[in-house]
Amino acid sequence: RLSAAMIARNIRKWVSGRRNILFIAATTHDDLLEALQPDLLIYKPLGDGIEVLRRPVSGNSAGLVEGGAE
Repeated sequence: RLSAAMIARNIRKWVSGRRNILFIAATTHDDLLEALQPDLLIYKPLGDGIEVLRRPVSGNSAGLVEGGAE
C-alpha cells in the first residue's frame, strides 16, 4: 500500500498546482484519505444512506466537515 499512498500524494500535489483540474477517485480503502486530502468525500456504506464531507473553502484545511453537495 506504500506505492498507492505515494501515487495518491503525487496526484494530490499535481491537481493542487493546477487550475480547472478535477480528479475523481473511487476506492474501498480509507488509508488513502491522508495522502489524497480530498476537498469532497462521499461515503456510501452498505445499505441506505450516504455521507458527504467537504473541506472548508476558507484557508482552514484542518479537515473535512459534514455538508451536502451543492
